[in-house]
Amino acid sequence: MPMEATHLFEMSMKPISGSRNYVYNLINNQNKFIRTSLLFQKSAGSKLPHTRLIPVLHHSFHSCAWFKENKRAANSAIKSCASALNSYIKNKKNRCIVLNVHHVGSMLLSAAPSSIAFDLPIVVTSHGTGIYQNYDNSLIRHALETYADRVIAVSKAVKKFISSNTDFSAKRIKVIYPGVDTGVFSPSNFSSEIFKIYGDYVLFFGRIEYEKGAHLLPKIAEKLPKNLKLIIVGDGKALSEIAMQVKKKNLAHKVVFTGYVPEDKLKVLVATAKAILIPSMFEEPFPLVFLESIASGIPVVMSKKGGMNEIRDSAGISKVALDPGEFASAAVKLATETTGKTKNGLIKMASGFSWGAIAEKYVELYKKLI
Repeated sequence: MPMEATHLFEMSMKPISGSRNYVYNLINNQNKFIRTSLLFQKSAGSKLPHTRLIPVLHHSFHSCAWFKENKRAANSAIKSCASALNSYIKNKKNRCIVLNVHHVGSMLLSAAPSSIAFDLPIVVTSHGTGIYQNYDNSLIRHALETYADRVIAVSKAVKKFISSNTDFSAKRIKVIYPGVDTGVFSPSNFSSEIFKIYGDYVLFFGRIEYEKGAHLLPKIAEKLPKNLKLIIVGDGKALSEIAMQVKKKNLAHKVVFTGYVPEDKLKVLVATAKAILIPSMFEEPFPLVFLESIASGIPVVMSKKGGMNEIRDSAGISKVALDPGEFASAAVKLATETTGKTKNGLIKMASGFSWGAIAEKYVELYKKLI
């Protein structure tokens, strides 16, 4: 009997998150091995196969923040999603299904009734730890410990967090690092036109948030030499504050804000950069920014925090303290000293993180549960 993985995730989060890109790539690659489906996607923009659209009607369903805002509304929405999932499964002749919940949150609560009713295993992909700050821990912890069969953690740091903060056994937590599409992010995306516009530059791309270290960017830019710009790509809550700091410091000639850019433009900006900045303030699970950068052959300066530090040391990867001066110095060093050999080493490292291989690891785990 053919097996199906039914993924439960809200794909409408804004700004577009790493976990959204993770789910999109995982599902597209899993379709090479087994049938997959995605439920609870608010918008039809991602063009995933076998997708059923079930609206999630609250802005913080994903994070469970609304348990503090309106617990009654939260419970009502969870029941609604659970009912929709039950209907989906009832209408399927083949019930050889694994429920793959993304994030330890509302979707896990929605999946639990179907798991019980149809005796289906639940795999929870834990994309990080931040979500734990936003919800009723006892309710979600109970659901995790009671209904989840396995947890997939995107780094060893996430595995440690889950096993340390819940009674879920570490033996049932498997670490599978994220992947990167080397057909999208590649050195071949280098653009002489972009270089003509900006000259030499270092790049920050992602959510413009305090936890991402975005507030350090004006101070880093201040310490960069005149011939090296800083381009900031993305959107987020801290954007206006950072823009104001750039204006106060008279750095408009050195700092470029692009806002959100689509992937086809982002991959060009990445491949044309001299170095990438990842000044994360928190124990970041494992940012896709890191993999997308090295797949493009671009060196990375990153803080000594989070799952990306689990990757072995290598030429072209500089791990520094959260200090603007150290970040600027490391960026300048990489921008001026990175060789073709170093770039090739980074590209080779990225090749070990193919989405196809990662999807296959998921399927192997599913088969064991079925």
